[in-house]
Amino acid sequence: MNVGKSIKVASAQREVDTRWLSEQLHVSITRINTLKSNTHCNTKLLERIAEAFEMTVSDFVALAE
Repeated sequence: MNVGKSIKVASAQREVDTRWLSEQLHVSITRINTLKSNTHCNTKLLERIAEAFEMTVSDFVALAE
């Protein structure tokens, strides 16, 4: 699982930026940038990210494949 790649792909597909995602998740832009450079995150956060993009977790994770 590569969370960072999935975030980048989902953001590009939906034409949203880091600020939008940070607002959706109620976290800092710095936190989003950190996630973009990581391959993993905890399950709860993964669920929140997928929900922000209106995707299932499995579909979100598949974006990185």
